[in-house]
Amino acid sequence: MKLGRQRIVYDNAAFIGNVGWRQNEQTYDAISLTNTSVPGLTVNYAYIDEVHRIFGEDATGIFENAPSEIHLLNASYAGIKGVTLGGYIYLMDFEDAGSNGWDNDTFGISAKGALGGTHGGLTDTYVSHMLPIFWGMKWTNSTHLFGDNAINTGFGFDSVLAKKFDDHFTAIAKLGYFDTSDALYKSTTRVSVELNYTF
Repeated sequence: MKLGRQRIVYDNAAFIGNVGWRQNEQTYDAISLTNTSVPGLTVNYAYIDEVHRIFGEDATGIFENAPSEIHLLNASYAGIKGVTLGGYIYLMDFEDAGSNGWDNDTFGISAKGALGGTHGGLTDTYVSHMLPIFWGMKWTNSTHLFGDNAINTGFGFDSVLAKKFDDHFTAIAKLGYFDTSDALYKSTTRVSVELNYTF
């Protein structure tokens, strides 16, 4: 449980967040609760009394902080392999803001997961290995076969050659190749060389 001014961020800030990339981020005067007593299930609830917006305490008019009565309920379940199910109810009532159309009720459900190869999804079958070679260098290579249920969409590999000189300097060379026979996408080759310094 948290009580007082705080950040509240749900679902990568899709609806509820702190606008963290701003110099003055958004915070909330709130009480918030999180329950994880059921394996795989996370339930969040928050009651917000005031939204402290990114414009600062001296802002006026439509830019000022927003006294409110906000109820947030957000839940997610990750107990199913490969997918996370979610649901949310956000009930927002802002003081003196009705004419600006801020009051709203939002309901939703979601499912998040990776594309699989069993229902037309994309697949990446790969083999990766790392070998120490001459002069203290390390070579890492990954070979990929991309496709879906219907066709193969390409072949490729990524190679990285690294040499650590001391505690500060490391040289890295990278080669990436993606061959599609120009069927769906253009075949691509990328090469880069870099010298990294660590403080």
